[in-house]
Amino acid sequence: MQKPITESTFQSIVCVLLFLFAVILCTADYMEQKKVETLSMEAVSEEDLKSQTIVALLRNNIEKDLSEYYDKRFIVPLEYFLYEMKLMHLRPIQSGYEMLVGITPVIGPHDAVGYDELTYVVDYAGDLTLKQHKHIKDYELPDRYRDIQK
Repeated sequence: MQKPITESTFQSIVCVLLFLFAVILCTADYMEQKKVETLSMEAVSEEDLKSQTIVALLRNNIEKDLSEYYDKRFIVPLEYFLYEMKLMHLRPIQSGYEMLVGITPVIGPHDAVGYDELTYVVDYAGDLTLKQHKHIKDYELPDRYRDIQK
């Protein structure tokens, strides 16, 4: 036979559930603030596919160029995933094309470290040059990563 739930027990259960709900809401809001819209594995338009192909072709250059910046700040290498990169714009210029790519490097289980924008120029011969690197934003890292920062 089950004991009846007292009003005090019921109030305690409701309080715990409300607390858990508040924690979930706060965590979801925090994670949404860290999100930067980047590459989508569900690209549907031809334009999206073209943009993602360009970013994929630039990936090795992006990793090399960002490593030069982040290797001065961390003692371990960061990760640069395609789904954390986005072609922001592509425009013709006199000598070829200029491309702006937004990137969110990560560490560990996909903890965002920062947000950067790289501007590349590709000339008509196919030579790629990094024109500009802008470090836009730093993200606060969990305490477990404090010892790997320089």
